[in-house]
Parts: sequence; structure tokens; C-alpha cells
Amino acid sequence: MAQDNSAKGAFVRDNTPPVAEVQGVTSEGFDDITNLPGWVFDNRSNPVGTTDWFQGNTAVFNAQAGPADSYIGANFNSTAGSDICTWLIMPDLGFLQSVNFWTRTTTGSTFPDRLFVVHSPTGGTTTGDCFTGFGDFTNSLVEINPNLDAGGYPEDWAQFTANVNGSGRVAFVYFVANGGPVGANSNFIGIDSVDWVAGVPEADLELTVVSDAAGVLAIGDTVTFSERVVNNGPADANNTAVVSTIPDGLLYVSNNCGATLAGSTLNWAVGTLTNGSSQTCDIVTTVDGFGQLILAATASADETDVVAGNNGATAAVNGPVRIIPTLSLYGMLLLLVALFFFARRKIA
Repeated sequence: MAQDNSAKGAFVRDNTPPVAEVQGVTSEGFDDITNLPGWVFDNRSNPVGTTDWFQGNTAVFNAQAGPADSYIGANFNSTAGSDICTWLIMPDLGFLQSVNFWTRTTTGSTFPDRLFVVHSPTGGTTTGDCFTGFGDFTNSLVEINPNLDAGGYPEDWAQFTANVNGSGRVAFVYFVANGGPVGANSNFIGIDSVDWVAGVPEADLELTVVSDAAGVLAIGDTVTFSERVVNNGPADANNTAVVSTIPDGLLYVSNNCGATLAGSTLNWAVGTLTNGSSQTCDIVTTVDGFGQLILAATASADETDVVAGNNGATAAVNGPVRIIPTLSLYGMLLLLVALFFFARRKIA
């Protein structure tokens, strides 16, 4: 079936020439939409219409950059009914800081358009029908004209930034209710000059350590230390580990998190902590020494930690005070007398 990639109703053709195009390994200019390795088209409109995503139509407007038709478009014919939900999914590009793109609709359009930019943190490409869900794409990044207001979609090329700060896939979703050939909404949109900024995964691990002890303890008393590590994000923290040092004066007994003891070092392999999640570990010890006894711990992960100052924590407990025998003045005199007579006997 031939595609009708025109605009709907009366509009003003925009003859503005494109600017020079800058193509690279971190950008897509849509010179040829039949050659988009790793990109996925998925039209979930109900029912599907005569068009999917198509090469730019210069009869409506020119590209933002590059050859005049070097943009990707979608229009009201995405559905043969009234509900449009058509997906343009980017490749899995690793950890991304952001995605920048340009978009617009026709000049003088009276049929509102809408575009969502969403993120699948798992990299999955299962889509939704838009009206009941977005499948694997659980993070909403950008919503252009979310309320389908008249004049709410830019009629000249405008740049937007989607802050990703994570791995997975990003998708553009042309999502319009009451659209299609006879609906009050949906006309024609173009997307051009998509570029992405790779980032370094960053995760803020925060570690706290507390004990259940109070006051001065006695030899043999049980002390439980509770460690809690939380990932404040923005990225997941992979291969998270907590290393604790059991001080002299405390005897290690057990833990409830599968940590292993090597000498006085306790190694807790936490694993992956997703953004916002936490894990706890209780370490049981008994008092076997005197004075202040301090357990120290440090958390780490593969990702760069954006707040390194909260990776370490300590908890102190007070063991018994060591008593050193002392002599009174009278006792000291008796000791001196005894030493004097002992020395005389040896001389004699």
C-alpha cells in the first residue's frame, strides 16, 4: 500500500533551507531511513494506518540540517482509526548522559501533535500501546505538547534535550489520541539531527554503621553492628562491596549477609544495587578487650562515586576499663622498708 506522507488540512509550506549537517559516530541525520542499523520501527496504532515512519517530505518542510529531505517523519496516517502510537527506537548505545534532537510540525497547523521520549533502562524493546502503558520504556524523559494544545508543538525546528543518565534504549513515540484521518488531532511531525552524549556511570553509595550497645560493656558481652548501604544513583551500582575491619578487642561471631572473614577483615559482596535500593547486614561480635572498640567499614562499586565522602562509616563501643593496681602512701613506705631489708640481707 502506498504511503501518504502529506500533511493534513491547510498548511504553509516552509522553504527554509537546511543548515550544514555534521554527521558522526554519535549522531544520526536521517539521510536514508532505510539504512538505520540498530534502530527499530514499531507501529502500535490501532488500527495501523497506511504510513509508518518515512523519509522527510520536502513538500511540507525541509530538514533542519543536511539534504532537504534528510529527516524522519510521521503523520496522521499512522492509524486508520483515531489512536496513534508509533515508536522509533534508538539502538542500545551503552551508558548515555543525554540525547539531543530537533523536531517540528507544519507551519500553520490546526491539528495538534504530540511526541514523547521514553527510556528502557533494561534495554528491552517491548513496547506498549501508549494508552495503557509503554512496555519496557518505564522512564519518561521528554513530553512535547502533552495536552495536545493547539499551537503547542513547535512550527519551526526546535531542539530538545532528553537527560538519560543510564544505560538501555531511548525511543521517540508519536502518541496522539483522537487523531488519524478524521480526528481533531494529529498532523505531521519531523525529527532530525539526533545526537547523543556518552557518559560515565555514576552512583552515590552511602554507608552507615550503628551498634546496639550502650554504656560500658563487660568481657563476653554481645554486640551487634548493623551496616546499611544505599545507592543514591543516578546509575545502578554494580559489584558493590563493603569491607569491614573487626578491631582488636572484639571477637567475630557471625553475620546474616553471607560475608566472609579473612583475618580481621570481613568482606560483604553486595552485588548490584539499583538506583534507590539498599541492603543491610548485621554483624555479631563479643567483647574481648578493653577501652573504646571501633568497627570501620568502606563501600565501593564499579561506577564512579559522585559523593566519595559518604562511602565510609564507623561505630564505636566502650569495652571495660582496664584496672591497674595502685599503692597508698602507707603501702609505698612498707614496700621501701621491705626492699631495704632485702638489700641488706643480700649484702650480708
